[in-house]
Amino acid sequence: MAITFNARSEGLASKNTWRGPVKHSRAILPATGYYEWKTVGKTKTPNYIHLPDGPLFFAGLYSWWRPKGSDDDWALTTTIVTRPSTGDVAELHDRAPVILPPDFVDEWIDAGAEGDQTLVDDAVAASTPQLEQLEFHEVAKLTGDGPELVNPSI
Repeated sequence: MAITFNARSEGLASKNTWRGPVKHSRAILPATGYYEWKTVGKTKTPNYIHLPDGPLFFAGLYSWWRPKGSDDDWALTTTIVTRPSTGDVAELHDRAPVILPPDFVDEWIDAGAEGDQTLVDDAVAASTPQLEQLEFHEVAKLTGDGPELVNPSI
């Protein structure tokens, strides 16, 4: 099993790594926000991205696998589905997470439905209004793990 960070939505259901998880192992990865770095020349500046009201529901995939050399231990891995950016966040990065509106969450994780590329494409379409509502602001260099990480930099 290869370790992956994100899964591009385009053609996702046809890729060997993601075919099974798209069919049966879809997840919601909730968050209050995420970080993206705007690069200008050699300077990278962190930005905190969030919705003005409420949490983000990232479309995700998961899989269980057994690491090489292990007879007993299993590892759970997850990935966030990504799409081309739209709206203001496109100035930070050309990719963005698929952020589902609350009314699409149940459809994404419906265990009785076999997922396919149509479901992935529907999730991407449903995420467009969410992306266009995102707000972001520059934050100080990311150090530590406290709530101050989301405060605007001065």
